[in-house]
Amino acid sequence: MNEVIRHDIPNFFRHPQTKEKSLRSILDSVSDGYVLLGRDLRIEDANIAAASWLGSPVEGLLGRDLFEVFDKDASIDRKAIVGAIESGRQQKFEMFSGCGPGRWVEAEFHPGDHQTALLFRDITERRSVELVGEKAADLLASALDATSSEIAILDEAGRVLVANRAWHRFVAKAGARRPDNGIGAFYLELRVLHPVKPQQQSFRAGVRAVLAGERADYQMNFRTKVDGRYRCYRLRVAGVESSSRRRILVARDDVTELETALNDVDNMAVRLVNLQEQERQRYAAELHDSTVQHLTAASLNLMVLRNRLGRSGDDAIIAAVEDSVSEAQREIRSVSYLLYPRTLDEDGLKSTLARFASGYSSRTQIDASLRTHGAIDGLPLPLQRSVLRIVQEAVANVHRHAHATSVRITVGADRRRLSISVADDGRGLAKNDDGSILQPGVGISGMKARVHHFGGCLKLRSAGRGTLVFARIPLPSLAGASDAETRLQ
Repeated sequence: MNEVIRHDIPNFFRHPQTKEKSLRSILDSVSDGYVLLGRDLRIEDANIAAASWLGSPVEGLLGRDLFEVFDKDASIDRKAIVGAIESGRQQKFEMFSGCGPGRWVEAEFHPGDHQTALLFRDITERRSVELVGEKAADLLASALDATSSEIAILDEAGRVLVANRAWHRFVAKAGARRPDNGIGAFYLELRVLHPVKPQQQSFRAGVRAVLAGERADYQMNFRTKVDGRYRCYRLRVAGVESSSRRRILVARDDVTELETALNDVDNMAVRLVNLQEQERQRYAAELHDSTVQHLTAASLNLMVLRNRLGRSGDDAIIAAVEDSVSEAQREIRSVSYLLYPRTLDEDGLKSTLARFASGYSSRTQIDASLRTHGAIDGLPLPLQRSVLRIVQEAVANVHRHAHATSVRITVGADRRRLSISVADDGRGLAKNDDGSILQPGVGISGMKARVHHFGGCLKLRSAGRGTLVFARIPLPSLAGASDAETRLQ
């Protein structure tokens, strides 16, 4: 078998002339330019590709100086090339080509004992793609640096790969004392980025879930201490998939001013609600203590007038006036009660709600049912008054807008929270073309302000027919021992 292989070995491996001829054929068939240089850097050999690139036949290149042939390439670094050849180490250079205007060339020098082989190729297309990528990267970096958000890109393990200027500015100012402001460090190990202790567990769990691919993104609002003061931040973490690897984008925004503005709006709404409550109390007192008394005096005078006249025709007129005065008194008492129910202080929330629901049914012909549970009469009086106002506003909206036949009111409290719900069977809330609920009016905004004042939330739901107004308010003051709850009941 070995004899057969040895017998089949081409003769050019045994005969120098055949070998040289075959090597020439191979060199002329490749697309890369090939030039063989002597010690004096004069051309001793070249292939067809090199001759074509340089615009000369092979015979016209032989014996010429390397730099004379490439004199059009102003970008060629003669000192670097000579140093590379003299060092005896393989070197690679990229340069503009003068022989091919607008083209890029990659040249490789392979020094030997007596000769140096030069291989060069056109890399214009590759270089163009790289330049486009570099420009896109520079543009992206400029855009990231221009934003006020603190942005970092992590690898799958959670190490910070790159970050924008806002990130570097914050980390340096916060005194992280990390090389390159934390680039290369694990994101979760950078303590200056952590929220306050009560929020750290959620922060770590959310970031780790995105790193592990368990969720596509994570968002949270948190507080942290900066320069001795607490600031509010909004964090967004999202996985970014590419063709070869996965990256995680982390963005932080300082929303302290926004949170302050929102708190100011909430406080203003609370102040307006309190002013409204004071005005209602004053109007109720005026109606009850003044207007009703005047009507009572008018009714008494009518009785005296009837006794003095005694004629049947006059008696009928006086009776009609008395009926009108009595109706006015009832309406004023009803309005006075709605403005400021004094019975709330004396009878408690449960009885006041029951009385209100009964009166609402008789006045509007809408069937109103009430269900209460828990120690709602033991709630603080300001909270009881807000609950009553929320129920009043909700059922008033039912009467004005819902065209409903019934409404169900539920108010309950346990150790942790107070819940309020008002549900009707009416036509539902008006909606936009996209299905979203129209901007709420002043009444709903007032209800939300009352609920937010006590740290709760209010939601509206309307699917097809009917509307549900639901509020939930935390009750830390009622989270004590069982004997306290018994005492409240």
